[in-house]
Amino acid sequence: MQYHSNFALNKNQQFRIELLQNACDAKEYFDNFCAEIVRKRVLQRQDFAQSEDSEVSQDKWVVYFQINPPDERQKILGVVQALHLCLSGPEVTCYQSSKLKNLLFQHSLPGCDFSLQETSTFKTLSIQQGPTKGENQNEGGNQRQQVYIVDADQNKTEESIEMKAILTIRITQEHKRVLYLRDIQIARKLLNSLQKGARYWDSMDPRDSLTRYQVATNDKRSLLGSGSFGKVYKAIDLKTQKVVALKKIPKKDMKQDQVLYIRQEIEILVALSEDNHQGVIQVYDVFEDSQYFSIAMECVTGGSLQEWIMNVQKPSQFNEDSAREMMRQVTESISYIHKRGIAHRDIKLENIMIAKFEDAQGGEKLVPKLVDFGLSGVFLGAERSLQTVGSVAFLSPEIVKTTPHTLNTDIWSIGIVFYISLTGRFPFIAQNVEQTMNNIENREPNFSQPCWQSVSAEAINLVFRMLCKVPNTRITAEEMLAHPWFSKKL
Repeated sequence: MQYHSNFALNKNQQFRIELLQNACDAKEYFDNFCAEIVRKRVLQRQDFAQSEDSEVSQDKWVVYFQINPPDERQKILGVVQALHLCLSGPEVTCYQSSKLKNLLFQHSLPGCDFSLQETSTFKTLSIQQGPTKGENQNEGGNQRQQVYIVDADQNKTEESIEMKAILTIRITQEHKRVLYLRDIQIARKLLNSLQKGARYWDSMDPRDSLTRYQVATNDKRSLLGSGSFGKVYKAIDLKTQKVVALKKIPKKDMKQDQVLYIRQEIEILVALSEDNHQGVIQVYDVFEDSQYFSIAMECVTGGSLQEWIMNVQKPSQFNEDSAREMMRQVTESISYIHKRGIAHRDIKLENIMIAKFEDAQGGEKLVPKLVDFGLSGVFLGAERSLQTVGSVAFLSPEIVKTTPHTLNTDIWSIGIVFYISLTGRFPFIAQNVEQTMNNIENREPNFSQPCWQSVSAEAINLVFRMLCKVPNTRITAEEMLAHPWFSKKL
């Protein structure tokens, strides 16, 4: 996407244009890999589907989406757009084009409610030659409403039609999609397909994941870790004989919002795995049935960044050079996910795992990897969030104050990680949560402490810019990679 101008831009205008271009590029990329997530998740399920009920539906439907609010008094619709709905197993995606391009939205159907209303209430008006789509036109001094049905494929409008059905997909209590259809029989078939998609995982055998991945659950050595949601086991991929980590998350007693968080984490991880970036944990396979979420992912056994600090970066002799290389790789990973509009929002020592590889010289290469995207969020354009998420010691001031936050909340959290990696100390930690949060909001980091005496001025400057309490002036991941500290020779 290129921008052309006949006048000189000042720095602020140029910066805003660059932000806009980055946002547009991020949205295009995100739309594309969201569509790919749905396709791949469904295709991988086909290998394990055993019954007719579990076959993947690839149905496509033409529906109409209301762009302008309807005129309730005159019982007419405003501008409506012809959309193309695609049902793939438990997922519904909606596109502007019949060629399944220009993704508008996608949803997981399990957990959704559906309702169908037969109606002839709303009608469109005849289309006259004249105005641009969505505008009003004056004819003979009398203003009349122009109603258009937009066809994205042919870039034209149709003559007036009558809507016969209103289909509502309720995703949450606050979020729903209202679609209009011309034919009540087609609407009923679509409703049936949506309901079938909502039950898609119920027909799956809980043992499906074990037909490919073998794990000795009775062997304590196979248990890699456990958390509030589930356990992670070391397993063998029977197809490739590769060692993987199999995360099993029981769905019993799980609330709907928790289920949504798990699905979001899975979809973001699958999307990020498409590029095979070495700094992000790779997901190989995903299973969902009535009892479990099962995620087969890269097995990382080198321990966490916290263990590395305690065992390699000994508290009494912190090494700035080794910290620089480790932090450079972490920063590259943060830059990678931020370019795709994704904020991790729970960066901490335990969520950076260390993978060990053999380098070209036969030595050991350490690669830090971001894990646990359960609290992550997607931020495109000017999007902000007021959610209070993260781990207390690593929370940014904007999250502590419950003011809107965006991608740069991660920079603060990474700043805390940098601080600890260089000194072995937490900058704002106190004896209780209340005081810790007060320190984060009001206290400045103290670089005059003895632990900073042997640290270079460049490293101190970088940490200082990361721990800036004003989000908009905080350094970005891209700017961090260009910082003089990273260009210093080891």
